[in-house]
Amino acid sequence: MPLLRLCCPLSHVSLSLVLHRSLPPLQPTLSKLGVQLDTRTVTAIVREEKGIAARLVYMLKMSLDSIVRDVQTSKLTGRGLHSSTSQLNLSGV
Repeated sequence: MPLLRLCCPLSHVSLSLVLHRSLPPLQPTLSKLGVQLDTRTVTAIVREEKGIAARLVYMLKMSLDSIVRDVQTSKLTGRGLHSSTSQLNLSGV
């Protein structure tokens, strides 16, 4: 049984509804970070498909690592930031 269900007094149906309503507003922010969050990904998260949450966290980590490298490079060279963050998606969803 997933940890989220153990700590939340919500039924699976209401938890699914909450996730479907709360994840899409994250889409613009994730998109700016270069991580695509589409309906297939949200559905996979709600269905608790194995590995999907880990892939999402990994994509976030890779994107944030890229941003940190850009900032560090910018500080060392004295040049402005450039966007080297490419669109990352959760292929295989």
